[in-house]
Amino acid sequence: MFLYNHLIKDKISVFGYLLSALISFHTQSKAAITATGTFTVTTSVINTCSLSVPSMNFSSYSENSVSATVDITALCTPGLTAMISFNTTPDGGGNNYKLISESGNESLISNYLLVNFKKENRNGEFMSNNTGIITATGTGNQITAGIIYGEVAGGQSGKVSGTYSKVLSLQIVYNN
Repeated sequence: MFLYNHLIKDKISVFGYLLSALISFHTQSKAAITATGTFTVTTSVINTCSLSVPSMNFSSYSENSVSATVDITALCTPGLTAMISFNTTPDGGGNNYKLISESGNESLISNYLLVNFKKENRNGEFMSNNTGIITATGTGNQITAGIIYGEVAGGQSGKVSGTYSKVLSLQIVYNN
């Protein structure tokens, strides 16, 4: 009996070993297979530029010349060269623009003030009809591209009281 129990025990042990091996082999044969591949990713950066110009506010006019300046800021692609100029034609003769009274007819001399604009300062080049072009080179960050100097000429008498204004347009030209 001892021998019989020992043989049965050994057979169970062998059977367990064979069963473990079979399960292990079966699990290994179902192992994941890995394959690799590639793909290409592309994009492009286009040249772009934008302008930001706050309002130009002159002090009150009393027949003496008044001036003001405004900073032009630009945000352009790094290394991009851009040219900034007026896109509004002078309407006051020569390089002058008319600031129109809020309550008046612009054809009456009493309802407008003449103003001119120059690049950088009083001695700068007039800015009108594509003259006084400001050149800026992009950095990828907002930069001060230049300054516009404005001056309302003295000696303009007989003006109605009130606020005088004009909306001017700037353009920025750059290569794409």
